Amino acid sequence: MWCQIFADVLNVEVRQVRDPIQANARGAAFIAAAGLGEIALKDVAGLVQFKRVYAPTPEYRAVYDARYEVFVEIYRQLKGVYRKLNG
Repeated sequence: MWCQIFADVLNVEVRQVRDPIQANARGAAFIAAAGLGEIALKDVAGLVQFKRVYAPTPEYRAVYDARYEVFVEIYRQLKGVYRKLNG
């Protein structure tokens, strides 16, 4: 569910990697292989396997844009209060 929410809010495609628990180890291995000259960094994208791809839902765009404007307005109004709380 979170992948779809991120795709909708950020208005970008989100690719969920297969076996995400091992993603950091695979990333380190790809960097090491590139450092050793075994692969090129540009080849890494083709080596990553995805479980699912989440596309933004166009009809939600207007809702998120409107809510973001309200968030910015609230933030501006409370900025001084936040400063006092953190000071």
